[in-house]
Amino acid sequence: GQLPLRGPELVIVANMLKIDVRDLIRALGHDDEAPARMAITHRLIDDGTLEELPAEDQEKLVTQRPEGLINGTAALIGTSALQPRYRRGEIVFSSQDGSTDPADYIGIDCIVTLADGRQLLALVQQGSQPGRVSLTIAATQELIIDAPTTAAAPIIWHRAAMR
Repeated sequence: GQLPLRGPELVIVANMLKIDVRDLIRALGHDDEAPARMAITHRLIDDGTLEELPAEDQEKLVTQRPEGLINGTAALIGTSALQPRYRRGEIVFSSQDGSTDPADYIGIDCIVTLADGRQLLALVQQGSQPGRVSLTIAATQELIIDAPTTAAAPIIWHRAAMR
């Protein structure tokens, strides 16, 4: 059957239930609403920044699309700076299927777009006032209080790259 929730909502419900999002997706069932495979279009580098891969690399790097992900990004972890949570060579999938408001993803790892246009992998946390968020940058553990953000896409899945 068709999933009643999209990527970001799946993450929130799975976190509330304290279960793996993959288990929730399996329990709900799904229709193939998106192609089974998708291009890996980005990589995360040493400072945790998301960097777009050259078009010729994107054509060669294809991976299995996670269940429940309709609109999203696949990014290759290209650094050891994100260990132990993420390992070099893993793929992370972020979802653009729901809200882009960072305040909707408190306690969730996201690809966050800063006001200056940079995109970083960070844990979104409550800011000093309602509607504001603070970020812990995954690669450096730097805390940015009341970060100037414009969007967030939650990480809904990560796995080892298929070789």
